[in-house]
Order: sequence, then C-alpha cells, then structure tokens
Amino acid sequence: RKERGMLRTVLSALPDPVFDTDTRSAHVTCNPRYEQFAGSPQRDILGRTAEDLFDPARAESFRARDRTAISQGVPLQHEEWVTFPEDGHRELLETTKVPIFAADGGLIGVLGIGHDLTGRKRTEQRLKLAIDVAQIVHWELDLTTGRLVFDRGMLPILGLQADDTLESLAAWMARIHPQDLPEFQTRMQQALLATDTSIFEAEYRLRHSEGHFVWLHTKGTVAERLADGTPRLAVGASTNISKRKIAEEAMRLSEANYRELVTHASVVIVRLGPDGTIHFANPFAEHLFGHEPGTLLGRAAVGCIVPLVESSSGRDLASLVAQVLANPSALADIEFEAMTRD
Repeated sequence: RKERGMLRTVLSALPDPVFDTDTRSAHVTCNPRYEQFAGSPQRDILGRTAEDLFDPARAESFRARDRTAISQGVPLQHEEWVTFPEDGHRELLETTKVPIFAADGGLIGVLGIGHDLTGRKRTEQRLKLAIDVAQIVHWELDLTTGRLVFDRGMLPILGLQADDTLESLAAWMARIHPQDLPEFQTRMQQALLATDTSIFEAEYRLRHSEGHFVWLHTKGTVAERLADGTPRLAVGASTNISKRKIAEEAMRLSEANYRELVTHASVVIVRLGPDGTIHFANPFAEHLFGHEPGTLLGRAAVGCIVPLVESSSGRDLASLVAQVLANPSALADIEFEAMTRD
C-alpha cells in the first residue's frame, strides 16, 4: 500500500500525461495531466476504453498504435498535435506506448506516456527560420574519420546542389580553389593545434559541380577533444558570400577606373579638406602648378595654388575658398585666378 501511495504521488507530480490500460484496453490508472488530455476526471476515465472517451477516428488511431506496440513487443513512439478540451490549447505530444508483459510472457496491458514537444518544436522552427534568413549551413566534422555532416537540403543556400558528394573533409577540400587551399589548410591546422577553443575562419572559393566557383565564408571551432587533447569533433557554419564578393569586385574595378580616369585627365582635379588643405591633386594639376608629385598634399590651397587676393580684380580669394568649402553646391561653377610655384 505504501509503494502504491508513492507511485500515485510520483504520477501526480509528473508534467506529462501518463496512463496504462489492461488487456481489454480499459484504463487502469492515469495522472492529473492525462485527465486534462482526456477532458474528463479520473473517475470517468478508469475502466473505460479509448472508444468511450474519444471520437471514433481518434480512438482507432490510439488502438492501432497499441496493437503495433504489442505485436512488435517494443516501445513505439509517435508525434501528433492534440487539442486539450479544458481550454482548447494545442500541444505537440510525443507519445510512447510500451507493452507490459508478465514473467510468463502474457500481456498485462499497455503503458502510455506523453511528452510535450511544443516548446522544442517552436525553438527548432525559429532556429530554422533564422538559418534560412541568414543563409547559413551548420556542419559537424568528425576529425577521427573526416566525415562531414550537414543538412544536404541546405546546400543550395551555399550555391551548391543537394546531391553534391561532399560527405568528407577531403571531398570538400578537393573542391576548394587551388589559390585558396593553402590558406584554408593553414588556418584550420592552427585551430586544431590550439589548446583553447580557437576559432577557424576563412573566405574561399568552392567549385560548383557545374564547374564555376562560389565564394564561401566558413567559421568553426573544436568542440570535443580526446583525453590526450587530440581534436575529435569540430562544429561550425558556412554561408554563401558570392554576392558580397561580386559587389566588392565591382567596387574595386569602379575605383580602379576612376583612378585611371583622374590620373590621365587633362584637367585640374584637386580635392580639399574642410580646413582648406589639399588632400588630393592629380598629375595634371601638379604639373600645371609646377610642383613635384605628392608635394601639394597637406598644404593649404590658399597661398599655394590660390592667391590670397586676385591680382586682376582684387577679389578676396581666401574668403571665396572659405565660402566654397562651407557650401560647395551653392558655388559649383565659379572662375578665379590660380597661381603656380614660380
């Protein structure tokens, strides 16, 4: 009697629905959480079958899983969304059905335990959404076997194909661009040899199965080591940075074209800082004003290439330059006298 009392106390304290049925599928015991699941008090549950408590379709699904667990003689797990009659809220339950047998092998009944997976499921969904939005593929690398594990369905995020053969570190490294491979290997080796949780990080090109290359950014660390310190497991994430690299290359070419244009332009191009000092002067300007390359930089424009007072008109050019610096757009098209080194 004492043991039964302790058992009832334990069952009552459990946050998961727990019940068991006899060979006739009639309920023998259940805890308060199962009462909420069934939408009936214990006195109306004990001695009754699933057909007495639930609608025919639901009752049949319960009985079918009972029969499968009994015929296989092993615990049977099943996930399903259920609605609690008490307040109408829904939970994702993982229900385990365990056949109970006597010492002689005869069936005693079935034990059922439900576990709420709703919170975990929502966390997984949020994580998946975050991964999808961030375009990240998480991976695990078994450093003892070289086996690489990741969600193959996520490979298109990296600009690869879901059926690409990339199940090992060797296969992955075989796809890395020859120019990027040495740096990739060096950085990985440094992280593996470190005694702390050093981060391995690299940007590199990986060959697509169709022949072209995609840019990837990979970041990882050693997650587990053996007793002697040998790395056993590495984890990390990779993302496709091809768009960023294309944009950077386009910017580089644009800047190169701009520098080429400015360098060879047959007009004076000078850039002043807010204080009136010369920050840039193209070769044509340096030659026209009679200065050696680079010697104009950092000097005040007024008194160097612009006189304080215009000789032909008497205009105060120092004030004019100050006005231009204060409001460049208002004085975009003006003419004034300049001066050479001589």
